[in-house]
Amino acid sequence: MQTPQRKPGPLFAKSLYEGHYRIDCGYPLVGDTLRLCFDRDGTPAGKSIEDLFSDAAEHGDYDPLRKLATRLRYADYRIAQALSSGNRLNCYRKFFDAFPHSNFLTFNYDSLPETFMFRLGRWYPQDG
Repeated sequence: MQTPQRKPGPLFAKSLYEGHYRIDCGYPLVGDTLRLCFDRDGTPAGKSIEDLFSDAAEHGDYDPLRKLATRLRYADYRIAQALSSGNRLNCYRKFFDAFPHSNFLTFNYDSLPETFMFRLGRWYPQDG
């Protein structure tokens, strides 16, 4: 059965080298994930996408998980850039503005707080 598709709206970013440009930062929906990770338009009868990931992992094929993780990291980075750019107020910006002298602890790669803190001049990648 083919999953209906819904495309996210456009997102724009600024680059020092390219200027203002349109990017695709949407998190993948089920249909997107099927195409991205398994090159399929639908799931086999009686199977879910979770079954496909499970079957691949049981056979030692971690490529579908790697593809999904790469796409999610890309989407996380792009959405963090868009949310933190300019002076637009949103709940995240209000949160970081409300605690200007606070320290934040993040785990692994967490682009949202790092991006906000960097844009506010309160964290730099070399800080670790």
